[in-house]
Amino acid sequence: MLATIAFAGEQASQPIFATLARRFDVDINILSGSVETVGDRRVGQFHIELEGAKVTQALKYLHESEFEVEVH
Repeated sequence: MLATIAFAGEQASQPIFATLARRFDVDINILSGSVETVGDRRVGQFHIELEGAKVTQALKYLHESEFEVEVH
């Protein structure tokens, strides 16, 4: 499943991909991404591909963690 994950501020320092892989046993392929500092705040987005039996649960976790997620 393809998705775009956007984040800002404190979310930028969370190890979200490692957390998803460990907690939900999903494989994550980073297709592209960018992180920038705007003022004193880090913002960015990643285009990723998720594979595994618990992809739906992983995406739900991202939504609940207040990351912006768009599934393609």
